[in-house]
Amino acid sequence: MQKLLTLLLAFCLIGAAATFTSCGDEGEEQTPATMSATIDGNDIDAFTFSPETIGATYTNNIISVTGTTTDGKVLNMSITTDAAGTYTLNNDEFAATYTEDEFNIFTFPFPGTTNTVTISTFDTTNKEVSGSFSFSLQVPLSGKQRDLSGTFSNVKYE
Repeated sequence: MQKLLTLLLAFCLIGAAATFTSCGDEGEEQTPATMSATIDGNDIDAFTFSPETIGATYTNNIISVTGTTTDGKVLNMSITTDAAGTYTLNNDEFAATYTEDEFNIFTFPFPGTTNTVTISTFDTTNKEVSGSFSFSLQVPLSGKQRDLSGTFSNVKYE
């Protein structure tokens, strides 16, 4: 469990430190990445996730999608997959973190909840992923909970 927590925190820190940009041929029209979320029923404007802070990586069949809000909150989802589909948070094929600040890092699924990420588009030609998510996470030691749901689209991966 400590190894999983360390892995999740590493993904979170990478997402917070990285700035993502889209790739493509010069002059080619790019559709910007978008990410929107509802946290505990409160809308976060799509504008708080600017396209420069939304990105993804794909390594060893793990797609990791990350977005950072203008006030520094970080949302990361890592899914073991190579295709579109719906994945349930079970710490084997899907993990998620939501970081509000250094003291509130939500990682583990809240007991008795259904936690999913749906990959609607996994485009290996254009290296782009889109989908939706819905999960309840908690801070491991305090049990503090956050319910998150939303969408991401046109997110380029490396």
